Amino acid sequence: GAHLIACDNDAAMIAGNWPGNDARRQALRADWLRLPLAAGCADGVIGDGSLSMFDYPRQYAEFFSGLACVLAPGGRAVIRQRQPRGLRTRDPGREHQRACEQQ
Repeated sequence: GAHLIACDNDAAMIAGNWPGNDARRQALRADWLRLPLAAGCADGVIGDGSLSMFDYPRQYAEFFSGLACVLAPGGRAVIRQRQPRGLRTRDPGREHQRACEQQ
């Protein structure tokens, strides 16, 4: 059967949002950059807003390396990241197109 392990570094976040540990689910207070999990133990990893906690690019590399370590072969990672309102992202394709049109 499935087993869920949730990790967060904030004890208050766990206490306020986690329904409680049982035989099929467990919450751990842990640093996402140093997950206390065995290599290859997870079929899937889900992160919700996880990247907002890290400095780019160094800590992103550490985070994704750690995820790759705990994922079993063929495992999947799904990371949801919100974009702050009003933040415009770069579109390299559009920038390249504009540069070409100006020549």
